[in-house]
Amino acid sequence: MSGYSPKAGRRLELDHYLEVLIRKPGALPGATALEQAKAAGKFTPVHDAWWAAACKAHGDRDGTRALIEVLLLARHLPTEHLVTGLAAALRAGAPHRRRGRAGGAQSG
Repeated sequence: MSGYSPKAGRRLELDHYLEVLIRKPGALPGATALEQAKAAGKFTPVHDAWWAAACKAHGDRDGTRALIEVLLLARHLPTEHLVTGLAAALRAGAPHRRRGRAGGAQSG
């Protein structure tokens, strides 16, 4: 394997674990793959700030799931665009607690 981590003995890619983590979001905080992504600059302070805001708005489990959904977007968007979008969302006050659907619209 390429790379080396004293803790794990190898480099882990956070992206490889996202499908599992979305079902078990409590495993993300403290995960070796997350620590390595932070150390490599792939998980930025903007990601951290958005995650904290999402957890504040939706609770730890749902906020972490929202973050994982954002990380899954990175498969389809350049990282710099994703980070720019997260920063803009934070400046606009998102994520925020949902208070119901606008206009009372119902799906059907």
